[in-house]
Amino acid sequence: YKRFFRWGYGDVILHKKYPENRYHQFPNLIEFIFMVSILNILIFGWVISLLDNFLNFFWLVSLLFLIILLAIFIWEILCEAFKLNRNNRKFGFIPLVKAVIIRQLNDLGRFIHQLPKIWKITCRWDYFCSGESLKYETKTAAMKFLGFIVIYCIIIIITISLLNT
Repeated sequence: YKRFFRWGYGDVILHKKYPENRYHQFPNLIEFIFMVSILNILIFGWVISLLDNFLNFFWLVSLLFLIILLAIFIWEILCEAFKLNRNNRKFGFIPLVKAVIIRQLNDLGRFIHQLPKIWKITCRWDYFCSGESLKYETKTAAMKFLGFIVIYCIIIIITISLLNT
């Protein structure tokens, strides 16, 4: 699996060498987790500073983050299954999960390489070098990103309502 991480890391070199074939896309799972982490620190940071029982709240926020991570990973698997099913491809559950893990490792490699230039984290490379797949990729990425946002909001709303009771 390390190879796929390095592959994503190396993809960024293509961005530099052939800038005419790069484009910006909706955030993927890795980029969304990064944004959610920052957002959670900003949202819950002030709450932590107001509480005397910091440790319990820290564990609650950590558990919340793990629940969000698991939920959006499951959403990613469901999106991949839908995409394969729509194209009439047969697939098993384990290969499907492995494919999602491989894609996330590739995205993580690209993300880490682009992190020093934060404005480039949503930059992608057009492997067809023609723009022919960009419409499909944008539609798929938008569906996934919308799902990430909905799942995040639902979990936050449930958590806040549970804390108020």
